[in-house]
Amino acid sequence: MRFLILSVTAGQGHHKCAKALSDALIKKGHTAETLDVYKFVFSPLGETIDKGYLLSTKHIPELYGKFYQIADERGIGSAITKESQKLVYKKVAEYINEFEPDCLICTHVFPSIMLTSAKKHKKIGNIPTIGIITDFTVHPYWQKSNLDAYVVPSELLGYQCMKKNIPEEKVYPLGIPISEKFSENIPASDARKALGIEDKNTILFMTGSMGFGNVPELIGKIDSLDGDFQILCVCGNNRENFNEISSCEYRHNVYTYGFVDNINVMMDASDFIITKPGGLSVSESLAKHLPMILVEPIPGQETRNREFLLNSGLAVAVSRTLPLEEAVYRLNKNSGILSSMKTLTDHYAHPNSALDVSDLAIRLAEGKR
Repeated sequence: MRFLILSVTAGQGHHKCAKALSDALIKKGHTAETLDVYKFVFSPLGETIDKGYLLSTKHIPELYGKFYQIADERGIGSAITKESQKLVYKKVAEYINEFEPDCLICTHVFPSIMLTSAKKHKKIGNIPTIGIITDFTVHPYWQKSNLDAYVVPSELLGYQCMKKNIPEEKVYPLGIPISEKFSENIPASDARKALGIEDKNTILFMTGSMGFGNVPELIGKIDSLDGDFQILCVCGNNRENFNEISSCEYRHNVYTYGFVDNINVMMDASDFIITKPGGLSVSESLAKHLPMILVEPIPGQETRNREFLLNSGLAVAVSRTLPLEEAVYRLNKNSGILSSMKTLTDHYAHPNSALDVSDLAIRLAEGKR
C-alpha cells in the first residue's frame, strides 16, 4: 500500500515524527513518502514559516505564547490558517491525486486543516486521514480539522480532545512516533563504554537542535556543585555554545557535542536529562525511562507540555525560585525521587509508537478500525 505523510518545517519535531513513521511503514513492506506542504507549494513560503517560527520562539517567545493563548481561549482558527489552507490545498490536492495514497497522515495541524478543506471542496477522494498530535496538549487549531483518526501521546488528553470537538472514538493514545532505536535499551555501564566516558553518575544536557538558552552559563552552574558526576552536553547546531563550552575548564568532566545521531545511547548512559519540553524530546526520554529537569520552555505548547509532565510526576521544572543547580542537587541527593520518576514513566512511555501508528494507518487503509 501507499502512504503519504504531510508535514511542515516548524522546528524539527514534525519531520522527525514523519521520518520515524515512514521508516516503520517501509519496514512493513509499504511505500511511504513525506511531503513538506508549504515548501512544495512555494519554497520561500516554507522557509519563511520555519524561520518565523524559530525567530519568534527564540527571540520573542512571550509574543508567540500570547498568540497561542488567544487562539486557545477563543477556540478558533486564525486568518493566517484560513489563508494558508486556500493557498496550499489546491496544489497539494493535485499531488495527492497523482500519488494515489491509500492513507494520508499529518504530523502538523496545518496540513490537517488543509486536508479537511480539500475533502470539503471535493478536491480529493475519500482517502482515510490521520492526524498526529506531537505535543502533550491539543493545539487549538486541531478543532478546525475533521480527520478519521487522531493519535495522541497519552489517554489523559481525551478531555482536551473532547473540548476541541474531536469524538472519543477517533482518538488513539498510541504515543508520538519516535525512532525505533529508542525501543532498544542497553545497561548504563555499556552505554558509557560505547561513548568512551567514565562509568559514573551522568547528566545529559540538551536544549533542542538550535541550542536555546544560555547553555554555557547553565553548565557553569551545574559544575559549581560538589559530587562525583559528569555531564554530556549536546549543543545541536549552535556552534557558539559548542565552542564556548569546549574552551572552558570545569571541575567536572564535561563532554561537549554538536549535532549527534546517537542520543539514544547518551540517554542509556545517563541518570537524568536536562531538556526543553518539546514533544519529541519528551517522548524519547519517556521511552528511555529517563527522569527530566525542564528548562527554557517555549511559551505555548511547550509550557503545556511542562504542565503535563509536572502534574504527572515525571519531571522537575526550573523556575525563579528553583534554579537549575538546586534542581540538579535534589536529584543527585535523593535517589528515591529518580526511582519514583522512572517507575511513573512506565505509564506514559511508548517506545514502539511508530510501529503502533503504522499498524493503525494500515488498518484504516484496509477499511478497518
